Amino acid sequence: MKRFSLLLTMFLLSITFMMAQKNISGKIVDEKGSPVIGANILIKGTSTGTISDFDGNYTINAPAGAALVVSYTGYSSKEVIVGNSNLLNVTLAEDAALLNEVVVTAFGISRAQKALGYSTEKVDASKLQQKSEPDVLRALQKSS
Repeated sequence: MKRFSLLLTMFLLSITFMMAQKNISGKIVDEKGSPVIGANILIKGTSTGTISDFDGNYTINAPAGAALVVSYTGYSSKEVIVGNSNLLNVTLAEDAALLNEVVVTAFGISRAQKALGYSTEKVDASKLQQKSEPDVLRALQKSS
């Protein structure tokens, strides 16, 4: 009976150690070294995640060997593997191809313009730049 209890205890402890979570922290920056505010950090295959703060810092609990997917609008997503270190800094590369036209609705939800069931107005940045008006609202009124 003692052997069985000892064996069971060792088995349960080994499972506990295998499933142990690590507190991973780090900083998300762009290629210029500037912090990326609000970057998404997700554990791949789960819905567990966090976002970076105003300094690009984040903290997340993840098991060793897990893959973290770091993404942000206008940047290529990056997948990094959690190793033995508790510090994991990530540098995101800009991707101009990911900057498609986005419409922000009255509810603050980003959608593609063609996916909306109501009328929208398109504003080109080039038209605003051509105007010498310092007030954006007046420049918008003159462009329509």
